[in-house]
Amino acid sequence: MSGPRATLYAFGVAVVLLVAYKTKMGQQELLLWQGILATGIPVAGLLLAFVRTLPRKRKVDSDNA
Repeated sequence: MSGPRATLYAFGVAVVLLVAYKTKMGQQELLLWQGILATGIPVAGLLLAFVRTLPRKRKVDSDNA
């Protein structure tokens, strides 16, 4: 796991643990949220990489058209 992705995951886990502590979340719910974080962060990275590869449309100046 890359450095920024690991940092983001660690921050997400810390937030989930804080919410779990404040709301008295059960072990099963905590594991569910950790699983969501563990799969959601890489999927979001892949989605961002895909969007960056899409061709961009160039803006056309109305003066030069």
